[in-house]
Amino acid sequence: MERPQEYAVAIELYYDEFLLGEITGVREHQGTMLGTFAGQHTEWNNLPLVRLIEFAEFCHTSYEKTGSPPAIETEEFQAFKDVTDSGSWATVDELGIRRAISRAPLFMGGWDGEVSWVYQDSA
Repeated sequence: MERPQEYAVAIELYYDEFLLGEITGVREHQGTMLGTFAGQHTEWNNLPLVRLIEFAEFCHTSYEKTGSPPAIETEEFQAFKDVTDSGSWATVDELGIRRAISRAPLFMGGWDGEVSWVYQDSA
């Protein structure tokens, strides 16, 4: 079994210009990035952020039901198509390099917990 490649850095998760939080314990396994997300808990009155938190919690609930990472392509995610197909997701590393995420990250742990994503240049 192939062991995930681990990275010593923390990266930031963005949606458009909104800094959503930090991802630590970043590792890669077969083209999928994994880490632990710590979401910011400010600006709750900002509608786009509220929508993203709803999406993260929906991912978490789906993961809890099935025990496996949810697939964004499924019908149950259609209500979040505005979030998953926005093209607005990206990470920024410690060097300031911004990388676009393909579709949307999957928040298995909700707003604070395990997250996975695939970069557009890896998809």
